[in-house]
Amino acid sequence: MEHLSSIGKLKTESIGDKAYLLLKKYIIEGKLPPGKRLKEDELSGLLAVSRTPLRDAMKRLELEGWCIKSTKGGVRVSEISVKEVNELYGVREMIEGLLARECTEKIDDRSTAMLEEQIIKMERAAFIQDSQLVIEYGQKFHQLIYETSGNKKAKDLLQHVIEHIKRYRYFGVDAVPDRGMKAVEEHRAILHALKIKNPETAERVMREHIRKGSTAVLNSIKKYI
Repeated sequence: MEHLSSIGKLKTESIGDKAYLLLKKYIIEGKLPPGKRLKEDELSGLLAVSRTPLRDAMKRLELEGWCIKSTKGGVRVSEISVKEVNELYGVREMIEGLLARECTEKIDDRSTAMLEEQIIKMERAAFIQDSQLVIEYGQKFHQLIYETSGNKKAKDLLQHVIEHIKRYRYFGVDAVPDRGMKAVEEHRAILHALKIKNPETAERVMREHIRKGSTAVLNSIKKYI
């Protein structure tokens, strides 16, 4: 794992920020798995950081739901659950449906070409069964829709949700057969609705896509819960 020994004489709050980002990355990627106890002495050595900025980082993670105080004492990485998946994807579905609707009013030839480019890359990745690349290009596709919609408040609200969803994608992204190609088809349907500037259809197909993504995630995490 990475550590912070190379950051030099930075301010304490900067070290705390870096510790926070690195710990969150490890939680998302499963390097700090659900339920793992976060011991200050171990993490301090792992990250090469003193305990004061480490505690600040852990408090931020706790406030954002990445870890919780254990009834037995100490702090543990939050567990994954069906309930959380349903909540995260429910919020995502509502916000992204709105953004897709608003995007139909502002999409132009340039943004259309950029969206089409991501779909082509997704299809190539799906063909070679590279699930992580499919996810990466899919995220870029959605990010372009957020930007094109111009709705900064909705985009900012969605950011926290997407970060937590990323964690679930590391639990068996290859578990759902043909999900990559199906995702490509769903993104094509979204782009078609945007190109014909039909807000109702754009919102509907986006929400359907998010629901299918939720189902895929729930299927992939069954063995972990």
